[in-house]
Amino acid sequence: MASAVGLICIRIFGCTSRRARDYALNLGVALQLTNILRDVKDDLERGRVYLPLDDLAACGCTRGRSGGAAW
Repeated sequence: MASAVGLICIRIFGCTSRRARDYALNLGVALQLTNILRDVKDDLERGRVYLPLDDLAACGCTRGRSGGAAW
């Protein structure tokens, strides 16, 4: 889903190379990840966590607010 816009754009622009398609796919994923990271704080305030809990724990995030990052 994240790469759909990029794939549509390269069709509109007339790009047909495999390299352009790969770029569009990767750019779409990068933009989606950027959106997720941009909204981490707001999502957390709403009780939503979209990042893997194992990754959060590995970065020192805990389930509390006793100093440091929490979720």
